[in-house]
Amino acid sequence: MGRNRAGYKTKHKEKIMQTITKEYQVYKFDELKPEVQSKVIERLAQRELENDWWDYSGILDSMQEDLKEEYGITCFQIYFDLYRNYVALGQAYINDIRKFLIAAGAEKWMIAQGLDSSQDKGWDIGMVDIGITKPYREYFNKLEIESHGFYNADGEAEGDIEAETGISLNDFFRSILEKCLKQLKDEEEYISSEENIKDLIELNEYQFLENGEIF
Repeated sequence: MGRNRAGYKTKHKEKIMQTITKEYQVYKFDELKPEVQSKVIERLAQRELENDWWDYSGILDSMQEDLKEEYGITCFQIYFDLYRNYVALGQAYINDIRKFLIAAGAEKWMIAQGLDSSQDKGWDIGMVDIGITKPYREYFNKLEIESHGFYNADGEAEGDIEAETGISLNDFFRSILEKCLKQLKDEEEYISSEENIKDLIELNEYQFLENGEIF
């Protein structure tokens, strides 16, 4: 009880909380109408692309392993922009020159150098020094050949490995980056594909309202 301004006693009304239960009809994906299924796939595909799909898909780790195993290239970052067709390697270097040159197609030439018995000049793979430039803004990396590995009787370096092998190593390196770009585009396409979205729905056991909203 309380008193109002006139001094009369008043009775307070107690507030009673009400719980209202609402029932929903839920559906499995296959039970939705075809046009609703299409909207669900489109919406979930867009959601997946808005997330950092390259992190949780493991594609970058896989690409780094492939670069090392196939080309002898170690890198710690992969930068890319698929809308601008850009990809570059960060903190990258060639840790296995032999593997890189063989992948480029120079194996027969390298074997021939080992069979050359002339004493006045030669080629030593241990003297080859090929660096990978740092990515600059949105440009691909490129190679910088610091030492071609040739020497003469006086020990002076001479010769051009690209001219001798007939292989443009920078063109070859560019083809590696283009392959990386294609791998990323293929992965993005798969992430948003109907196949992957249906697997995602099944894995998470999603249920839906009639309009396709996740319940």
